Amino acid sequence: MFGKPVNRTRDCVLPGLDPTKPVLLLSAGALGAGPTDIILEQLLLLSHRAQILVVCGRDEELRRRVEQRLAMAETTQSP
Repeated sequence: MFGKPVNRTRDCVLPGLDPTKPVLLLSAGALGAGPTDIILEQLLLLSHRAQILVVCGRDEELRRRVEQRLAMAETTQSP
């Protein structure tokens, strides 16, 4: 897609993505290594409400923690 215009409505194909909002991608790598939890916490503190996608690789425990934390963030966000 480099050098080509992006059509956000067409290109935001994942269910639940809002094409009018920015998307942040956090990749934890294939094994979920690294400070993913800390980075996620910092992203959630941003004043701009972007959509956060987290790639957890094969780390099921990390996936569970990320899902729980994002669910908590959704319930505490104001409209």
